[in-house]
Amino acid sequence: MQHPFPVFLNLTGRVCVVFGSGALADEKLAALKAAGALVHGVTTLPQPADLDGAFLAVSTWMDSGINRVLFEAASRRGVLFNALDDPPHCQFYFPAIHRQGALVVALSTSGQCPALAVRLKEKLASWVGPEYGQFLDLAASIRGRIRHSGLSFARRKSIWYRVVDSPALELLRTDRRDAAEQAIASILDQEIPQPPVPDAASGVTPSNQGCEASQ
Repeated sequence: MQHPFPVFLNLTGRVCVVFGSGALADEKLAALKAAGALVHGVTTLPQPADLDGAFLAVSTWMDSGINRVLFEAASRRGVLFNALDDPPHCQFYFPAIHRQGALVVALSTSGQCPALAVRLKEKLASWVGPEYGQFLDLAASIRGRIRHSGLSFARRKSIWYRVVDSPALELLRTDRRDAAEQAIASILDQEIPQPPVPDAASGVTPSNQGCEASQ
């Protein structure tokens, strides 16, 4: 059995078309705009030419005949196409999404039962709260220090797991951000060698002081 390939698309500056009108069309228009896409809405009876120049298209028409024509036209043009509630005319599916800051969790049933994905998302929301978004903000602030530490990939990977497994998430969950920052800072101070500090008076570091004294 083949499975859909999950992927997150960068739609910034990409032309996307939404066919149809009403709440479903408005929802897709808003979601695509939020992703940075250049969105064109077609509320009249769609034509294959409406797909010209598009990267992705969505049909909210509940008409398999219209969707079939658009699907075939999209396939000829290499346009990614989705027809809502019409799996035979889909090249991709919209997952149920749970967001917390930079964290995005996508759930899909491969078009078999979207309602199940929604229920799973609701359960996940009770477990993955705003502390995860806050944690990722902290992670972004230390990423450069770890990346440019000069340590091997294996060591850097180990540091990241120490940070993730630290008490930081639980501290953020209980609104103790300062303590979370301190917990992460302690790990970095233990794992990443600090550069030598020059002597304030002579400008000589502890590592080269002996060499200068012998010259």
